[in-house]
Order: sequence, then C-alpha cells, then structure tokens
Amino acid sequence: LVFGFPCYAWPIGLTRRTRLGSTIMLHTIRVTRYPDGVNIPAISCSLRFDEDSWGWSASVTLKTAGAYALVQPDSDTGEPKTLQVTIDGFSVNFLVENLSDQRRHGETVYTVSGRSPLVLFAQPWAPLRTRFVTDQLVAAQLIDLELFNTGWSASYHDSLAQLFSTDWLVPGSTWGYHDISPLDAIRQIAAAVGARAYA
Repeated sequence: LVFGFPCYAWPIGLTRRTRLGSTIMLHTIRVTRYPDGVNIPAISCSLRFDEDSWGWSASVTLKTAGAYALVQPDSDTGEPKTLQVTIDGFSVNFLVENLSDQRRHGETVYTVSGRSPLVLFAQPWAPLRTRFVTDQLVAAQLIDLELFNTGWSASYHDSLAQLFSTDWLVPGSTWGYHDISPLDAIRQIAAAVGARAYA
C-alpha cells in the first residue's frame, strides 16, 4: 500500500490507474482433464458457488473440436469426464454433465458445464433410496452410512466436530427417509442443527 494517496477498490482483472502508473492483474487459468492431466484448450471459464449450494458449478468454452472430443463421455462405460479448473493455483474439479456445440456465422462454439463430483450422490446420478435406521447412532455415523463404500468421507468444522461425532445421539428407529438421494439425506442431517454440507 502506498500511503498518502487515495486508495480505491477496483474489479479484479481491470487496470487501476494511479499517479504512479498502472497496476494490471493477470490471472493464470488452466483447464485439464482429471486425473490424467490432459490439457484442454479453453477460451473462457466460469465458476459459481453460493451459500445455498453443496458444490461448485462450472462452465467452460472450448477452443476446438479436438478439445471437445477430449471431454466426451467414456466410449466403453459411458462415464462422464471430470475436468479441473485451476485459477491462480486454486483448483476446482467438476463432472461434465452437459456438452453443447453451437454453429453460428461460420464458427462453432463448444461449451461444457457441470458440478462438483459430489453430484454423483444427487439426482439424476444417484438412485433414490429408502432407509430406516433401527440402531442408535450419532450423526456422524448416519452420514458415514450414506458414504459407506464410496471412497468419500465426511469432515467437520471445528465447531461441529464434537457435536456430530459424540454428542448428537440419534435413538434407534427415529431416523429414516423415503425416495431421496444420499446427498439429500446428508443435507437433512446437517440442516437439523443449522449446518450445511458441501464438497
């Protein structure tokens, strides 16, 4: 900070002019396929996250038909690809859910969009299920039950760690649900104490 001169806030990425010259902020943005690290040439990207969301959503505009081919679902299994967007060293992964190509004025624009890989526990990826728990468990065990055998695990903010893992005892035959996704079940458990779940 230079003291003695007026200091103003300005949008990131724009030029700020002062009596001493200009400051230009240049960001480093990289899009790769995850986990193999194949570079995906992109023109632009957009990341979104808000307080009501459980994960990031992203949209990337690709440069070429070759880049578009790199993000198509696996031809053998039909599984969607995962992309990693890295902005100034901060990385966000997202599962490609939507692919589109638009032809206009002699050019084709390729766009892919998706959400955090946690989307695999939400609709339409995860099947709806019904569960009724007869055992007495703490909240963390109920969440672990939803994540059992998936490769995912839950961690808790310091202010909630003891509550979820030891203090919040749910008596047997009081917790259950009908026709919801695993992610919705986890969110209901968190919401019961005013907390939220996010990837």
